[in-house]
Amino acid sequence: MSDCDKPSAEDRKNSKITSKEVTNYFSDQNEELTLEDLAPDGGWGWMSALAMIIVYVTAFVPGNSFSIVFGDFFEATGQSGSAMTILTSVYMISFSLAGVMTNALLKKYSLRLVSVSAALLCVLPNLSCAFATHVYQLGIIFFIQGTGAGLMDTILSANLNAYFIKNRAKVVSGTQVLIGIGGIVYPMIIDALMEIYGFRGMVSLIAALSLNTIPGMMLLHPVEWHLRDPKEVLEERRKLKGSVKDSPFQEPLLSLNSEDSNEKIEGKKIVIKRKSVTSQEDSSLWHKLSDLFDLSLLKDRRFMIMTLGISFVFVADSTFVSLVPLAMLEDGYTNTETAGTISITAAAELGSRIFYLLFTMVVNCRARFVFFGAMIVMGFARFAYLYFESTLMGIYICTAAMGIVRTFLIVPQPLVVVEKHPVEMYAACYGIFALISGIIMIVIGPLVGIIKDATDSFQVGQLVLVGLNCAFIVPWALEFLVDYRQKRRNRVVNTTGNINADNHVIA
Repeated sequence: MSDCDKPSAEDRKNSKITSKEVTNYFSDQNEELTLEDLAPDGGWGWMSALAMIIVYVTAFVPGNSFSIVFGDFFEATGQSGSAMTILTSVYMISFSLAGVMTNALLKKYSLRLVSVSAALLCVLPNLSCAFATHVYQLGIIFFIQGTGAGLMDTILSANLNAYFIKNRAKVVSGTQVLIGIGGIVYPMIIDALMEIYGFRGMVSLIAALSLNTIPGMMLLHPVEWHLRDPKEVLEERRKLKGSVKDSPFQEPLLSLNSEDSNEKIEGKKIVIKRKSVTSQEDSSLWHKLSDLFDLSLLKDRRFMIMTLGISFVFVADSTFVSLVPLAMLEDGYTNTETAGTISITAAAELGSRIFYLLFTMVVNCRARFVFFGAMIVMGFARFAYLYFESTLMGIYICTAAMGIVRTFLIVPQPLVVVEKHPVEMYAACYGIFALISGIIMIVIGPLVGIIKDATDSFQVGQLVLVGLNCAFIVPWALEFLVDYRQKRRNRVVNTTGNINADNHVIA
């Protein structure tokens, strides 16, 4: 770590706040603070947002055009569908394993070391793509690249969401808008570079651009370096007391009048330390693994239903996106027309991301409800594509419509995964999600490709993808119903309790 990246001695002194200071400051108040209360909601968080934009635009966005780059190469093998889906599955294997390992690595090593290592694992294989001559070589490259990408994706999502609480939806939407611009530009750049420099020259230049991922990941700082002063937070609460009440569902991480008043403010460190002690007391392999990777999330019914639903939707979407260019090339469309389809889709997606950003500024809607609605609409859009794919204009219109809907899936997805979980579990949530999503991709991705090659029909494969997209609509609806009934029951209990308390006071 360079000297400019290290916090100064004064910063460390200010950021290392003891519980004694807080207790003395408000010893007469029964106040509670969570790590979410201390989140800066800005500050260095903007650098975290910039890092996400740089990394996604230079390392992740080019992957959307992979089927264009290697389309002719796959067609020469005679197994374009299965080759593409198998390579995607190889990528997802390492991506998901790396995602679930991220939380364990961050517990043992510094954020800077893990971040830079992830960037190197992701970008260096890009250079090797220029020299690949066989599909198995691409498989090795994809496996290594997926490892770096899985680490980076989990780190970036967890870091950004840890910095922003109140403005999280707006910031995530804003970053997605800027990332969407890269999705428009890259297909056109790739098409132009391929004509000028050829296949291998174009791949080399794209790989060189992806090197910007390294300084991008170096921008990340642990949120603990930039937490707000608890005195300031408590002072704000004191001024607003009576008009603003804390949520009764919030997990207290710091309590000023608790028996553990000697270990309060550095809540995240205390939680991790306690978990380590617990794991040492219980020597069973399962409890050690559960502590290291937070596998207790696998027992969370709501988390699993949400995760499986998102995973099925994204597997269907990513497989569809990878197969559409191959289907167009097989139907006789040119590379320029295929690249145009991707650019039109990206442009529509960018426009919808701008709309979504404005939408989040005026409407406070839960991310999971937005995702659920988009899941249903995407199913109709996929059916429409099957009907209108016989003409180029039909393809343009349908893929643009799917690009618009895709925004309402991609942007709220990181928020859905971590809903109702504390900040210190964000990395674990994203890691478990990546593992489950990867397993589903590994199983289903190649299966769709095999079905396409066996039937020699993209339409059959697309019908399978429609079914996958809609598979969890009913389970999600039932989960929403359970949540609604639970909230209604709690509301009745609270109302009854307040009435009884008032009657007791009157008596």
